[in-house]
Amino acid sequence: MKNRIFPVWFTISFIFFLMCTAATPAAGGESTLISQLTVRGNATLQVPADQLQLQVGIVSEAKTAKQALRENTAKAQQIEQALKDVGLTGKEYKTGRFQVQPRWSTRPQKHRGQWQPAIIGYRVSNFFAIKTRRLELAGKIIEACTKAGANSINSIIFDLADPQKYRAEAIAAATANARADAGALASAAEVKLGKILNLSLDNAGSSPLRSRVMNFDAGMAKAAAPALNLSPGEVTVRAGVAITYKISGPAGK
Repeated sequence: MKNRIFPVWFTISFIFFLMCTAATPAAGGESTLISQLTVRGNATLQVPADQLQLQVGIVSEAKTAKQALRENTAKAQQIEQALKDVGLTGKEYKTGRFQVQPRWSTRPQKHRGQWQPAIIGYRVSNFFAIKTRRLELAGKIIEACTKAGANSINSIIFDLADPQKYRAEAIAAATANARADAGALASAAEVKLGKILNLSLDNAGSSPLRSRVMNFDAGMAKAAAPALNLSPGEVTVRAGVAITYKISGPAGK
């Protein structure tokens, strides 16, 4: 599928000033002054999501750890087969989190005297972490897994397989915006742009990705799965830059 980059919305704020900064001392001990122009450019891209991340799991409870583990293992095998039947390969899913925990009794409300909690059973949790670029399978995966015995669906996240690629595009767009407006502002002020004195990226970290998170208990998952029609939507990628130029001319003599 060809990626669509929607129109770029951006806000540009200008800081135009003549700043006096210390440079190489001139003859007589006086400092040379440098005139500067600083512009800021921001860009926001709306990019169609191209990756699905999903966690499905089985939570089993029984009086003994052995029984809970046996029941959980059987359902896990059924779910793995369901994932294969949907069309996923072994590279698109893996066992994520596996836990065996005791279940403890709770203190009776009207109990008097000494009381000690006791183990009344065991809980086994086993989750599959799914990551695929076949977004059209989202509803089918959930339906197949719930039918196979999954009773926990932790999250459904639509994001980008290569966010750095689109972040680079956002940085390029923000830089182009800043440079274009620097040229327009310099022309209007009748000054000339010189070399770049400073170049900085405002959003140094990864741009936040839009995600959709859904939580189901066992009953909700079984009821909702057949009717699920998930739309991946778009991911927002942002970048901001600031550029400082040396200027010369009437305003920067």
